[in-house]
Amino acid sequence: PLSTLDARADLSRGAIYNHLATLRDIGVVVKRDQKYYPSLRIYETAEAARRSLPGTEAARKHLWNLADSTGELGAIAVKEDDIAIVGDLSVGQLVDNLWVSLGEELPLHSTAAGKIILAQESDSYIAGHHDQADDSVATEALLEEVKTVRLQGLAFSRGEYRDDQYSVAAPVTDQNDEFVYAVTLIGPESRLSGKSLQQDVAGLVVNTANQIERSLL
Repeated sequence: PLSTLDARADLSRGAIYNHLATLRDIGVVVKRDQKYYPSLRIYETAEAARRSLPGTEAARKHLWNLADSTGELGAIAVKEDDIAIVGDLSVGQLVDNLWVSLGEELPLHSTAAGKIILAQESDSYIAGHHDQADDSVATEALLEEVKTVRLQGLAFSRGEYRDDQYSVAAPVTDQNDEFVYAVTLIGPESRLSGKSLQQDVAGLVVNTANQIERSLL
């Protein structure tokens, strides 16, 4: 309702109404029963954004193969400004909890995909970014972990972002060795822990990243 926006936004009611009217005009927002909702037309915009990523169709095919072979949730995360955004998803047959959603912002310091993205940055950038985050992990510990990520080309998250959510991620680079996005697999601790995560699942994620990289050549 407009009253909810009025209470939360640091704008006058007239300014809020004008913004909403503009969003309705361009098809981003719809009004139903005196309430405002996101329009389904934004899916078209989201799909256009997804297709703008390099090697989109090949990436989707390999991502679905990853989800099919593991039964888990596969995703691609892209860096936009200082955040990681979920750009694509593939859902395996074992998934009973959609751990992340399309377009979701992922924290860089507590998700496997985020750590892969951090590994592309300088230590000073990481320290500055982490200092702004409300997190219990010391900056020194994060820098040490990112150093390992750079050496191994792999990142892990073990219940750091959400309880029981485990993930592993690997980078995808183009023919110029420039980072493009991260491929990640997400699932519960019961299926993605121990040797299963460190060896079997990690190997499949790295193989998927390598297959996507070959499609970019």
